[in-house]
Amino acid sequence: MIDGRLNVDNTQFGERRQYTIRRARTMIDLLHAKHRKLKLIEASLRYFQINK
Repeated sequence: MIDGRLNVDNTQFGERRQYTIRRARTMIDLLHAKHRKLKLIEASLRYFQINK
């Protein structure tokens, strides 16, 4: 009985952990995308300034 309860708790904890890891990964991906966009914008601004 105690074992069963522990197992349930462990699976719930594991799922929650997977969920948080997945969320963290998506957040990191979004940050990377934003960073890439900023780099592109910076590069294009520099390009336009040079070619004025």
